[in-house]
Amino acid sequence: DDDAPKDMNSLTLTTRASEIEQLDTIEEIWRAVADAVEALGIVFLNYLTVDRDFSSPFLLTNIPEIYAVQSEERDPFLSNCCSSYAITRTGADYLRDYPYLPPEAQAFIKAADQTGFRTGLGIPMRLKGSDRFGGFNLGTGFDRERLEAKIVPRQEELRLFCLITHRRIEEL
Repeated sequence: DDDAPKDMNSLTLTTRASEIEQLDTIEEIWRAVADAVEALGIVFLNYLTVDRDFSSPFLLTNIPEIYAVQSEERDPFLSNCCSSYAITRTGADYLRDYPYLPPEAQAFIKAADQTGFRTGLGIPMRLKGSDRFGGFNLGTGFDRERLEAKIVPRQEELRLFCLITHRRIEEL
């Protein structure tokens, strides 16, 4: 099957998370994260946290061009996905599910679509109201049906992987 994840039989995300805990730089961690999730078809990565008032963004991304549309602090992930720990389906293929999004948020999501980020999962690590909040937005070029078949069944494994990664990034 051409859609089968590469290397996932021999190396699980949990194993990769354990390896990430041993890395000493954020750059090493970010490379390891990209390598681990690429095996699933996740090729667009954003890790974003901000202070309680949306200031002082800390961003790791492999698609910085999407922030040409608006600043990190105005990423719709922060204002719309971090009110609970629920994993949110993200990307242009899900825009019709979120008609309440303001025009700026829709423009941001459409700009991300132009890079190939079509669908993804927003995985909060800390919620709005804490001193810092944010998390991961992991994207694919998949249509929503393929995301739901290939990635969504592994979302809890991805949440654990992201949580361990988030903790290690914060330690450094």
